[in-house]
Amino acid sequence: MVENKPSGRSQVVQRQTEEKNQRLRLIRDAALQVFAQKGYAGTSMADIARAARLGKATLYYYFPNKDALYQAVYVSGTNAYYAAMMPVLEAEPIDRLFRTMFRFYVDYMHEHPDFLKIFFPLGRSAPMALLTSPEVQQLSQHHREALDQLLQSKLAPIPAVKRELLMQVLWTFLMGLNQKLLRQIPSAQLHVEIDLINRFMLQYAQE
Repeated sequence: MVENKPSGRSQVVQRQTEEKNQRLRLIRDAALQVFAQKGYAGTSMADIARAARLGKATLYYYFPNKDALYQAVYVSGTNAYYAAMMPVLEAEPIDRLFRTMFRFYVDYMHEHPDFLKIFFPLGRSAPMALLTSPEVQQLSQHHREALDQLLQSKLAPIPAVKRELLMQVLWTFLMGLNQKLLRQIPSAQLHVEIDLINRFMLQYAQE
């Protein structure tokens, strides 16, 4: 039996692809750190090149400008967050759904504080090109719709009027959590608040 071994040419292409992906991750990681520290307006491509220990020419080879790099950081981080969260929520019963969603968000953002400053609030420091980008708008809509469908399916046994109110409470509370995370409120304190709102939401759902 003859084994199908990769040719020398395909091995070279594979290695080049891996090296390119590693370089892209290095640049995005460095950019995330600098954007979080200095904000979009205060960051230059030279700052990011220094943080990544690369030349500016290398940076411009991968990203034509700062807007494109900021968008790449946002898209990559957003996809990573939802990829981590969705399977967790899918496995949860309704009596743990709200608590798990809030706690996951708090714990994830405490572990990724730089991403929090990019992710929320998007309009505070992001370039206008990102806010109007069709790719970013489609990305946000895709993740929001997927999350909404998951939550609605979990809440299906609850009357529609109550479901709507619960969803309003959920998003309002989540916005409040964002503000407290930016103020660096300890996770333990936020967990107490989460447990309280979770009890309220479950009690309302079961009335």
